[in-house]
Amino acid sequence: MPVDISSIQNNTSLDPVLGPDHTPIKLFLLLYNTLVILLGLGGNSLVLLGSTKYRAIQMDRNSVLLLEHIAAADLAATLLQYIPMLVTLAAERWLFGEFLCFCAVFRYIPFAAEAGLIAIMSCHRVRVLRDPLRGSLDHDVLKKVLVGVWVFYLVSVPCITGIRPVIKYTPSHLHCSSFDWENMEEVPSYLRIMRLVSGLYLALPTLLTIIANIFILRLVYSTRQSGSSSTTSKHSSKAVRTISLICWIFVASYIPTVVIFALPAVGMSNIPPWVNCMSMYAVSFNLIANPVIYSFTNRRFAEFAKYFFTCRVGQFGRDMNIHS
Repeated sequence: MPVDISSIQNNTSLDPVLGPDHTPIKLFLLLYNTLVILLGLGGNSLVLLGSTKYRAIQMDRNSVLLLEHIAAADLAATLLQYIPMLVTLAAERWLFGEFLCFCAVFRYIPFAAEAGLIAIMSCHRVRVLRDPLRGSLDHDVLKKVLVGVWVFYLVSVPCITGIRPVIKYTPSHLHCSSFDWENMEEVPSYLRIMRLVSGLYLALPTLLTIIANIFILRLVYSTRQSGSSSTTSKHSSKAVRTISLICWIFVASYIPTVVIFALPAVGMSNIPPWVNCMSMYAVSFNLIANPVIYSFTNRRFAEFAKYFFTCRVGQFGRDMNIHS
């Protein structure tokens, strides 16, 4: 799969994407992209540090494990997608060379993996709510399932997204792509099918997440109607609120991309470049939201963040009687 060097060298302007007078929107996107990188890298690194070393997230072991994998996916997405986007947005051209342009097929992996992880987390929460005593999956089994999820996406996503003979720089995505986003009407039918299949990698988990969280809302409502007010029930309710908020923000962030992937399958191929561009920034909201959610819904993690930013992480461990 060679790289179209001419596409890298010739696309030196964002005029076709953002219009001829795009300085204000460019400055806004630069600021937002910087925020995405800071929270995507810093926030999710804080989540991984706090949960793995200091048990800073108060949830059941399986939920914490799932949140750690989601944070890892967010970190990978930030590194592979949004750091190159920031540099390309500032320079208005691709500066990372032919090899990293070729490696762009791997940037889809963390997004697809996160979609699968969110769906698994939603289904796990449904099982736990329906049968608190026996619904939770064995922790070691869940670890193996999550390893299998990563292996599946690591192998299958590059095979599907990289099937196009030539990888080219796409101005609307501020990145290289194996899909010809700008000229879908000229793309052969089999490549449209492959794009639709790759879109299903996001669409199916998103649909499953929506269905599972509707069930969660119904189960929570039924529990409240029954008048359960035990300490365990209250602790579970906090976990449900956090997970549901994560899932619904994920759904809202990913739906624009899912729709854009699906449109060519129904004959709508002339998607404006700025729509493609904004869909990538919509997805980024999911990356930065999760650490913020934990800070507001999980008191222990909020305390850990305070200790961290005041350079007292070691004291947090002593105060909470945690011995790493």
